[in-house]
Amino acid sequence: MAGLSTDRLGSADLGYLSSLKSGGAHSLTEDPSRAVSIIKKAVQDVAMAQGRIWGFQKFQIKTSIKALEATKESRQDAKGSIEDVDYTQATSELNRQQVLMQAAMGLLGIANNQSQSVLSLLR
Repeated sequence: MAGLSTDRLGSADLGYLSSLKSGGAHSLTEDPSRAVSIIKKAVQDVAMAQGRIWGFQKFQIKTSIKALEATKESRQDAKGSIEDVDYTQATSELNRQQVLMQAAMGLLGIANNQSQSVLSLLR
């Protein structure tokens, strides 16, 4: 179907919806039974177009939306995992720095004791 304008609804052998206007080739006053046939064909055309649009919406658009929602959820899960890894890495680096600081403090204490021992021996 090329479109839903009044000059396309109907059929070539019956006539088109636009031909029903007053003074048209198949006006309602000229041939009412043919006008009814044209209207019935136009209604069928609209119903067929509506069915095609509904099918496109259900099978194409809704399927695409579901796939995009699944992708979004997967990305959010991945982002959460990355954030967890980043937090774990930062925490382990903090623990490493604390251990190094404690070791340095211990070495300073030992060095301080040794220097005081040397000074006491020299006196």
